[in-house]
Amino acid sequence: MSRSLICLIFCTLALAACQTPQPSSPVATFVTFKQFRDEAWTYWPAARPLAIYATALKDGVLWVGTSSGVWRVDPRTYEYVSYAQLGEITLLLPVENGRLWAAGESSLFYFDGQQWSMANLQTVMEDWNSYHLLGLDQGGDLWLAKGSDARLRFAGHASPANGTMTAERVELFPNPESDQCGTWVALATRRYSYVSEAECKNLARLRQLGGPRDNSALDQDGSAWWFEDHTLYHLKDDQLTELPWPAYFTTITPDAVEGVWLGTEEGLVRADNRTMQPISLGLEDYQLHKRPRNLAVDLAGNVWVVTADGVQNLLQGRDSWETVTDFGLDEYGNTRPFGTIAAAHEGGIWATHGKDLWRFGGPSVMLPVEAPLDARCRLIRLNVDPAGNVWSPSPRCGILQYIPTTNQWVRHEPEAAIDEVLSDTNGTVYARGRSGLYTSGPVTGSFVISFTHWSLLAAHSARERDLVFAMNAQEDGFWVASLDTGEMQFYRKEPRHALKMPFQVRNLHRVHVDKAGKVWLGGTSKLVMFNGQTWQHIATPSLGIIRDITSDSLGRILIAGDQGIAIYDPAMDKQ
Repeated sequence: MSRSLICLIFCTLALAACQTPQPSSPVATFVTFKQFRDEAWTYWPAARPLAIYATALKDGVLWVGTSSGVWRVDPRTYEYVSYAQLGEITLLLPVENGRLWAAGESSLFYFDGQQWSMANLQTVMEDWNSYHLLGLDQGGDLWLAKGSDARLRFAGHASPANGTMTAERVELFPNPESDQCGTWVALATRRYSYVSEAECKNLARLRQLGGPRDNSALDQDGSAWWFEDHTLYHLKDDQLTELPWPAYFTTITPDAVEGVWLGTEEGLVRADNRTMQPISLGLEDYQLHKRPRNLAVDLAGNVWVVTADGVQNLLQGRDSWETVTDFGLDEYGNTRPFGTIAAAHEGGIWATHGKDLWRFGGPSVMLPVEAPLDARCRLIRLNVDPAGNVWSPSPRCGILQYIPTTNQWVRHEPEAAIDEVLSDTNGTVYARGRSGLYTSGPVTGSFVISFTHWSLLAAHSARERDLVFAMNAQEDGFWVASLDTGEMQFYRKEPRHALKMPFQVRNLHRVHVDKAGKVWLGGTSKLVMFNGQTWQHIATPSLGIIRDITSDSLGRILIAGDQGIAIYDPAMDKQ
């Protein structure tokens, strides 16, 4: 952010001294934070680089704000405690006695040294996303800012015993660019931060020497550190050293003894005059591979998942994930790992690299069958109908159907731009295309006979092309969610009823209907369920963006997110 923009956002200290805050008597309510009920969940975090967004060192504790919560690190031994349930944290403001304020996404958290509490800011200010400043002024009041038109000043900086803090909306407040060290005891922004007057004066000294204040730190020996993109610079005794790093730097904090701590897009780094080394925060060693995205549960209750590094499975009764050999990756012209899977009626799963179809993991293995696809087309998401036939949309090439009993492929083309196919319990197949939703014609004879014609069940306009849908096995119909209107409709042959979804669904990836007829939505970092009457937000472990949802024969809900996999058992949730 440019200095001119900062000056536009913040007004001068002199004006602030004359300005009377605009009180509106709002109250921020703090509640003890427990994000999910442990007894109802089984959770496996995925191995992944941990993006670091904020660092702060105070009273011998290094606080690290990450894409998956807060880490409390001993800067001498590198031992850590993680609070991953908080989600993404971008601002950290440590205060006295081991306490901490943390902000990220749309939440404000307070750590009293023992437990976390979360502020409910809905009664104070709407649309609190993208915080850009946490500050502690000389009077001991906490400040929170978003953009140029949303600022709060809290009375004090500790959550009181009754769980409420008075907050005032203010039009003007002290300018970080003017007499900074005399105004702010501690300050956290996206570009720089400090936790003491001494750190503030060090930043001011860097500016007086002609160096940058943003993304910089002064070492205990008086040398200067700063970064640009993925290069770290160290200036000592008029000698400048450039230290390249594979990942982009995001934040920098001086160590209390020597050197600096650096956040990057892929983890924490420690640098001093001699070495530059990554510091593990544990997520690299998880057995579940990174970026889980497609789930399937087979007849034996085994769970299968597609990750960025291939397929893994969780066998029934076990608690550890095993890597599955990606058969054929080096043969038959395959260049990609398995991209999508589906449970097979014969046991095990069906899987595809995009141009072929395999069955394995059950009592028998079917070697690859090549799909009759043009060079520009691929199988993208498998679905198995009640007869065991395998279906996949293939954008630009319509729909592909594989009939295992006859080893035949059938190509359907109600239109070329089909991107999802589902089937109901009667064997009727539904397809989503550019022009709308299609249904297969009446089935005559056995299930293995291919459908002869398709009809347009529900047309939609060009501006309503982004749809997600799921089958309701109980009522032989399906739900359609529109990303444009935020509305869901239930169809058989005609719309049955419609309802508004409870949040912005532009990024909705999946709608799943379980065996009880409940509708589950995935696509944000929050899990949402519709029970037929009301919407409910279900608190989850740290999953990141939810990519897939399915259920098993026991009624448990299985969820794959960017940051892990969780199994939710509604019967064990006593709330």
